[in-house]
Amino acid sequence: MLLFELLYKVFIWVVVQPLFRFVLNITLTVSGYQLAFNDFTLGFLLTVPGVIAAVVLLALSSLFTYIEFAVLITLSGYGLQGKRPSLRFLLRETRSSLRGLAHPSTFLFSLYILGLLPIVGMGFSPSLLPGYSIPNFITGELRKTTWGNYLLLGLAVLIFLLFLASLFTMPVMVLQKCSFGKAFVRGLRLTRRCGIRLIGAYAGFLLLWGLLAGLPQLVFRYMFGMADITFAKIASVYGFSWQSLTLMALLLLSGLAQLILLPLLLHHVVRRYGAAGGEIGLPALPDDQQGPPLTLRRLSGVRFPSPPRPVKWTLAGAALLVLGYGMLRIFNDPPGLHPPIVVGHRGSAYGVENTLEALQGAIDAGTDYAEVDILLSADGVPMVIHDTNLGRLTGESLNVYDLTAEELQRLTLMQNGYTGKIPTLEEVIRFCRGKTGLAVEIKLHGHEQGDVVEKTMTMLQQNQYLEECIFLSLEYDLVEDINTRYPEATAGYCVYVNVGSLNPGILRTMKIDFVVIEESMVSSGNLYDLRGAWLPVYVWTVNDRANMQRYLELGVNGFITDYPDVGAQTVEEYLQSSDAVYLDEAEWKTD
Repeated sequence: MLLFELLYKVFIWVVVQPLFRFVLNITLTVSGYQLAFNDFTLGFLLTVPGVIAAVVLLALSSLFTYIEFAVLITLSGYGLQGKRPSLRFLLRETRSSLRGLAHPSTFLFSLYILGLLPIVGMGFSPSLLPGYSIPNFITGELRKTTWGNYLLLGLAVLIFLLFLASLFTMPVMVLQKCSFGKAFVRGLRLTRRCGIRLIGAYAGFLLLWGLLAGLPQLVFRYMFGMADITFAKIASVYGFSWQSLTLMALLLLSGLAQLILLPLLLHHVVRRYGAAGGEIGLPALPDDQQGPPLTLRRLSGVRFPSPPRPVKWTLAGAALLVLGYGMLRIFNDPPGLHPPIVVGHRGSAYGVENTLEALQGAIDAGTDYAEVDILLSADGVPMVIHDTNLGRLTGESLNVYDLTAEELQRLTLMQNGYTGKIPTLEEVIRFCRGKTGLAVEIKLHGHEQGDVVEKTMTMLQQNQYLEECIFLSLEYDLVEDINTRYPEATAGYCVYVNVGSLNPGILRTMKIDFVVIEESMVSSGNLYDLRGAWLPVYVWTVNDRANMQRYLELGVNGFITDYPDVGAQTVEEYLQSSDAVYLDEAEWKTD
């Protein structure tokens, strides 16, 4: 099981994932897109090529994932009978069970295998999609309200209960060769037979997962002070040394230890399935299909012929190219454009968001910028408020575009025990002058009386505060408009989702001065491409200190946080301990 899982993961990393990226990039080009961010993602998926690509990739993802689970479950089933089939026989048996996918409930199977299992994670997830979480810009907003916290708690409980209830679904589907719908119902009956014992067994697995996955992270973090634990980071910090080799060996052992999680849990589930009376409908194993000890050379029960010498040289050359590319990414990391900055999200959490009290929290923390949101009132005044509808902060269903600036300022906002008033942009400028800069996020509610960009920039110019600001928006058209009409301004694009690869060459053609990415998009690959386009990269909204440290080690140029005091302290500690080198502003801003 372990050998198959290792080889399958390599197959996914080396073949399937690059193939999927290639298909997406080709489809983007055919659809008339170069890059698809934010709302453009939905636009791309609604095109004919986008729909076809989505359906095909979803079907292939479900198929590859089913094969992985089916082989492991079948191996476990034969193992419980004291038999060891060859991989060739296993794949043939798995192919015969694919008829269960020819059923309308297969769409629910895709949601289960590519939705529920990855969000639960903890080892019980497919190699193609090991895990993901609900983006913080969604959960963060919900956590700011009491009902939102209850909703998140209820959702977490529901996901966990659904996961437990469906634990036997995959064994039933594979071993009884039935559709997902029938497998779920039959598995639910078996789950009810197990009762509390199933929860106890899963609790034991959680403990094991914590030891294999969590303990190594703690060792690296607290013994070596490294939050970003990668081979690239180890190589960049320690170079070629015995310490570097030791840390890399520990990291490799940690990865191998986590490799056993899925086979181990599936084997345990199959055992529980059999003990609960589940039918293991596997055919008798012919004598000629008894597998010898599985090795890389005897993978299918027969010895592979030795490839010709030209093929050997071709394979060796390909391996060297892959190794060389990996080393290039490790040792040719793009430079840091400027030291990391801290931006207070809507001021700070120490007051009602976007109010003067919240801005004071950012000022007290010594942040570089305080982020504020701009919406136009009914009479065209730039107001500092995030929500178009004010129900979340006032308890009344009022819209910003229905009220004048004077009417908006009479309202009382309430949040986390704080109260405050909606300020105008002009009031915020007077309040922050000489204390902190402003990161101005321009938003649209669709009922603007006038040009929101022009009114905002005019207000800043009249108050001689334009140079103290940077600008950002989720709307690319607004960012492009700012950089076109006001070239002296610095405006960046907020991105929460993208499709396809981040091509640095294409990124450099966009009218953006920096990129703000949501936490879920933070990865070494994305940061490498964005920094390769000579774009400063900031992350929003980062409230966990450990994540702040990890992102800094990955090379981000700053982050937006509700707790700017924590952010400022983390950045200070990082700069004191880091040997990172940054360019002068004139170097990276030169056209």
